[in-house]
Amino acid sequence: MEHTTLVGFSILVIERDPDREHYLHTTLDGAGACVFAPRTCRGAICAADELEVSAAVLGYDESRANRHTVAMRLTDLRIPFAFCADIGQTGAPFVVPALYRAIVGAELIECYAACCSPRSPERRLPQSIQ
Repeated sequence: MEHTTLVGFSILVIERDPDREHYLHTTLDGAGACVFAPRTCRGAICAADELEVSAAVLGYDESRANRHTVAMRLTDLRIPFAFCADIGQTGAPFVVPALYRAIVGAELIECYAACCSPRSPERRLPQSIQ
């Protein structure tokens, strides 16, 4: 995958685990995306409201801990997002795709390139990546 695949797109990364957040940030940044990684739920909602965000990756544990408020706001704003979850972690009150850990960088980049593309008719993420 080229390092310019996601140039011009901005991805919001909300992940509580610093190692996982670093991996997601580095992978997406390496593909050319402008990555925002706020440290709090409030920061994530402000970023979604105030910045032009193309898509988001939301850690399932983080979402559950904040009662899915960020996921609800992303849904209201029609910003496509996926949960980053462990295998078997489901049950969120949303019909959104899940990126299962450990995510391979090329798959992550391809997923978001398809979602963010202006040619994408629905601007949606695929249902799951394993």
